[in-house]
Amino acid sequence: MPTNNLWFFVEGQTEKKFLEALNVLGAIKQYNLWQIDINRIIRQLKPNTTIYIVYDTDVSDKIPEQRFLSNIDSLYNHNRVNKNVYLLPQTKNLEDEISTACSLTKGTLLKEFRAQGTKELKSTILGCTNLSQRLQKLKLNPHKLWRGESIALLPRQWQKRRKFFKDLKLIKT
Repeated sequence: MPTNNLWFFVEGQTEKKFLEALNVLGAIKQYNLWQIDINRIIRQLKPNTTIYIVYDTDVSDKIPEQRFLSNIDSLYNHNRVNKNVYLLPQTKNLEDEISTACSLTKGTLLKEFRAQGTKELKSTILGCTNLSQRLQKLKLNPHKLWRGESIALLPRQWQKRRKFFKDLKLIKT
């Protein structure tokens, strides 16, 4: 699959920087599908685009999910995407994903990045010039990423669109 037809949608800058550090194939776009109307950017898609949506599962109880589900439906049914929309739910949030993938507690992860809390961890990640090397040093295992346990908020037809990062084979070697 050509990488110019492969897009990752992430919610924030930290997720974008993290995926860049993983060296994934394709374009990484920061679009929070909980907040924006996807129809604004759908014209940018090329025919036969495949989209992977990385999303937090800890926001579903704070933000109404209707916009999120409507955006997924719009993407799925758009003729340029051809139903190539897949979901990568985070267990809770990115910090939990990194902790799990490094086999560390959240406290140890904070300590490794010299951060006092989640907000500071995100700032540290964003400012990190060698994030890929730091993640390697922490023995990050990408096969442990985005195995999101909670997909209950999704209607049944979307639960089968869920993917596991370890099965994608989308990391540049």
